[in-house]
Amino acid sequence: MTEPTGEPAGGLRPPFRKIPLYTFELTPRFEVPEELGAILDKVLEDAPVERKAVEDVYPWFFCLADVDQASFVEYCEELDCLHEDLEFALFDLDTALEFSYDDFYFQRLALIYHVDNVDLRVHAYREKVFKLIDCFLGREKGRQDVPGGDFHKKVLDGLAQRGLGRVVTLLNRLGRDFTISSAIDRRNLFVHGRARREWPLTRAKQRIDEHISEPGPVASAEQYANFVALRADRHAEIDAICQRLAQFRYELITQLRRTTA
Repeated sequence: MTEPTGEPAGGLRPPFRKIPLYTFELTPRFEVPEELGAILDKVLEDAPVERKAVEDVYPWFFCLADVDQASFVEYCEELDCLHEDLEFALFDLDTALEFSYDDFYFQRLALIYHVDNVDLRVHAYREKVFKLIDCFLGREKGRQDVPGGDFHKKVLDGLAQRGLGRVVTLLNRLGRDFTISSAIDRRNLFVHGRARREWPLTRAKQRIDEHISEPGPVASAEQYANFVALRADRHAEIDAICQRLAQFRYELITQLRRTTA
């Protein structure tokens, strides 16, 4: 088995925004089965290749009970796909709004839809990171995420007890990051209260007002100019979210790989 290097091929450098890094670096999902690897070595290599056993490459993974291994892999996969979702939202703001919709009505709906989806996924990302760490700590005797059970604190306490203070620091820093916390705050209001929309043209009141009284030519031109500015602002914010979460992922993986659980 080949040992992950932390430096995927192709001259790429951290934080590897568009690579499924959790799954690649923390689980054996990308490993070639030993039997197949031996066959490929005979075909592709002049001399036998000495490879580490997969258990030695991912010691933190094989220390876990089967139930935690399965959950750990699934959370790695889901988190990597959330990175992919966020990158797609960023891409689609540049393409769908420009080429798929030539009407302002649909362009605005698409922008609101993308921005809300980003906020929902940022919230899901933070929750799933804690679930991933919970699996990493090996809680096969009982999950900690029970209602009203102060799940985040229990995970942080578990990390501290294992001497993984740097992971605690990373998780706390993620929670204090203004761009990330703002997205989570918007999500909470969107789900549980009245959505917080800073730009009037995206607020529910204005959208309903337009059904009652259609804006005139001057108001429409001003509205579209504001929309262009809003799209640029939200594009920059989503790009920052993608970058910060990718940096967080890279640093978290680096710390988790340094322990053998």
